[in-house]
Amino acid sequence: MKYIALSIVSIIVTLSSCSFSNSEITSTEIKTHISFLASDSLINRESGSHEEMVVAEYIANEFEKIGLLKFNDSFFQKYTAVAKITEGENNYMHAGSVVTNINVDYKPLAITKNTEIKAEVVFAGYGIKFKRDSLNWNDYDSIDVKNKWVMMLKQNPDTNNTSNHSIPYSNERAKILLASSKGAAGVLFVSGSKTEKKDILLDHNLDKIGTRANIPVVQITRLLANKLLVASGSNVDSLEMNMITQMKPISLNTKLTLDVKTDINIKTVETQNIISKIEGSDPKLKDEIVLICAHYNYLDLYRHKLDSPIHDSTYISNIPIDNASGIASLLEIANKMANDKIKPKRTVVFAAFGGEGMKLLESDKVIEKQLIDKIKVVLNFDMIGALDNNETLTINSNVATPLNDRLISKYKSNENLNVRVVKGELVNFGHSDFHNNNIPSLYLTTEPINKNNPNLINFERTKDAVEVGYEIAKDFINAETIPEFKKNKTIIPELN
Repeated sequence: MKYIALSIVSIIVTLSSCSFSNSEITSTEIKTHISFLASDSLINRESGSHEEMVVAEYIANEFEKIGLLKFNDSFFQKYTAVAKITEGENNYMHAGSVVTNINVDYKPLAITKNTEIKAEVVFAGYGIKFKRDSLNWNDYDSIDVKNKWVMMLKQNPDTNNTSNHSIPYSNERAKILLASSKGAAGVLFVSGSKTEKKDILLDHNLDKIGTRANIPVVQITRLLANKLLVASGSNVDSLEMNMITQMKPISLNTKLTLDVKTDINIKTVETQNIISKIEGSDPKLKDEIVLICAHYNYLDLYRHKLDSPIHDSTYISNIPIDNASGIASLLEIANKMANDKIKPKRTVVFAAFGGEGMKLLESDKVIEKQLIDKIKVVLNFDMIGALDNNETLTINSNVATPLNDRLISKYKSNENLNVRVVKGELVNFGHSDFHNNNIPSLYLTTEPINKNNPNLINFERTKDAVEVGYEIAKDFINAETIPEFKKNKTIIPELN
């Protein structure tokens, strides 16, 4: 009965949207899209679920109705995604006389290699190494980590400074790769109280990339870490405080041996992106691609009210702002472009990506080798419509300064809303995979996002924001030359 009801809802809403033949961007059509995509019947949109497929079919039907071409032979780009991560029965940790319990004192990360390692434990600060401008930080400079467990703090020593140079090197994956390259036997992550007040072990399902590290990776509590550090005469908080105040790395030998076995099970499902295109008309430029995208699932990462982005549970949400509004923006822009009398010079690809919480595993499926050089600009629409308070459309951009200046001068005088351009590296935004491939990218948003009812979205101002996005996209699509990629200061989006 549930599936039948969902199918009926999908048919009714799709048929009702067919009654709109307006080729312009309208608040009525935006509301129609958001009302369906954020409906209660679609609240469970986990990858591979029936509800996710209903949403995917809705988007594909809209693409077909608009008259867009299939990207390859289908609007659906199928791929295998991680659905669930669970612990096996064979995990253990032995640390001399220290008693440990899984999910209380320690927890293997989803990325861990399943193996057994018995080795000495060393502490290596934040586990980072970088040199940029006058700042030189190397947590491995004075410690031998080969064939040893490496305990390290999460985050970086300057977490509150969103422009600090260590941020690109501070995510867990970067730290694991560096430790592995140094010959480490395994990694132990622990949170300092300055960055994470509550000492919480993260849920496995926060990281659904599905790739495995080549070494075991375990998160441990501060309480356990302090027990492992006893023989060294130190503790996590004092080490963290000294590194933060002195801005210098600290490393030491714990004089303790740790025996650990990791056992993680990964369940996969088939899911999809929905992709379409409008072929370019210019003989010289048609092979270049401007990608316009939005994610259609939303992985809500609940967190404790701390000073840092720590999360402890997850669920798929139907929140209208994040990101039914982004998909509505994508569909409205696609509809208007398909009906433009003057066809685009470059090829325009429209992509609705799957589960955002998988750190855009799904966008990796688009960035195939044959496309890397063809995608010249990415415009990512995310959380468009929360305009009641400041009525500001924010454009986070990693493109060269002259283009940013032109965007500001051209659109800041919009009579209905403010347009703010922020230059940065777009770290942790949905399209960071494109940024990491040195592709100019713009992230368009109207945060804050705390609006869980379509009736609370300002649909008229949303229309204005989408129209600005459309004009910006056209500038890129028809420009004689494409903007350059530019690394500026790093931006970390705030979590509410």
